Amino acid sequence: MTPRDLAGDVQPPLLPRSASGLDLAVLVYDLRGSGAVLNAVRIAERAAAAGLSTELWVLRRQGQLEGATPAGLRVVALAPGRGGPGPRVLDSARLVGTLARAIETRRPSVLFSAANHIHAFAALAHRRAGARTGTRLVGRASNAVLHERLGAWAHPLGRAVVMAAKAVQRLQFSAMDRIIAVAPDLADDLASGLEIEPGRITVIPNGIDAADVALRSSQPLDDPWFAPGSPPVVLGVGRLSFQKNFPLLIRAFARARKQRPMRLIILGYGPPAKAAALMALARRLDVAEDVKLPGFEPSPCRYMARSDLFVLSSRWEGASNVLLEALACGCPVAATDCPTGVADVLEGGRLAPLVPPEDAEALASAMLERLDQPRGSRALRARAAEYDLSTSLDRYVEVLRRELAEINVAGPRPGQARPEPIDPAI
Repeated sequence: MTPRDLAGDVQPPLLPRSASGLDLAVLVYDLRGSGAVLNAVRIAERAAAAGLSTELWVLRRQGQLEGATPAGLRVVALAPGRGGPGPRVLDSARLVGTLARAIETRRPSVLFSAANHIHAFAALAHRRAGARTGTRLVGRASNAVLHERLGAWAHPLGRAVVMAAKAVQRLQFSAMDRIIAVAPDLADDLASGLEIEPGRITVIPNGIDAADVALRSSQPLDDPWFAPGSPPVVLGVGRLSFQKNFPLLIRAFARARKQRPMRLIILGYGPPAKAAALMALARRLDVAEDVKLPGFEPSPCRYMARSDLFVLSSRWEGASNVLLEALACGCPVAATDCPTGVADVLEGGRLAPLVPPEDAEALASAMLERLDQPRGSRALRARAAEYDLSTSLDRYVEVLRRELAEINVAGPRPGQARPEPIDPAI
């Protein structure tokens, strides 16, 4: 196997750990422009800067962040080419063997599965290869895991799906030596709902770089919708996915717009069909002329700083990066009270109105209520300052160092196979 970095240059062949000295491999599926991937890049960069031999592993070399990773971070594509037209879950399943061979050959001391979308496949590959190599598996729980909290539990089909999802989640998290949860209530869900030992769970909230946010907020924005005297602009930011629930935002916007003039911008990447469906919904609700979907925006802070309201309409979160960025920009917020992390950041609704997920009428009322209030940017920025990125990243390095120290010191967890000795000749 000959991985290539993002520039396309051939990297040296993968070597046994005794020769490569690889402390940490941070794993994501690809480099799409999501908060989970951005956090993975930041964690890998900080670990490398702290002196840990670190690589960022991607199954596929593709995505909006391709070519934008730090110059000093080695990025390794485990599979050649780009993913096919099918969903990433199927492609990830096909590449479990490839990932297992990378673990066997490269032998990282710690494999860090950086986001929920890759955990099941990391667990399968680690089960196949990790015990023999002694690699420890650490996972970052970056999204809500108990889907009965999303409202599907009352329906027979939904209940069956939830039970199947819980079984997979329990297996993948049970395989991990350490789980890092991004919010306290997410940690509670892991312990109470999936029966994960609390002693194996560490909480590290997401963080933001206030200075970087201020710099990006000041970048120019040539958009006539922000001209003086224009109607208020409502902003949504995120992938055009089921989780982010932008149809709810458009429905709430259409209700609120009947009460006062306003405009809606949704920033985020997604398949053209999803963007077309959102615009079709806006046309059916007769608000299309006041809705824009510009696509992926590498610097949403310049929009947040100028918008009158940021709305988080998600069905679930883990800990929302864009919510923290909006607060740091001093942008007023309205949000769904979805699992997990949102209510904690917004102090239970003290800093912003919280409404039930899927309730367009309640969200519309919250939007109108918040637009009628003073901006209150100072308090919002003060709250965001409590989530310092450097502190968060230092905590990751601290936890990863402890995991490295556990190798050849602590025995396996109950029920986990003891790693076989590594042949020095391998």
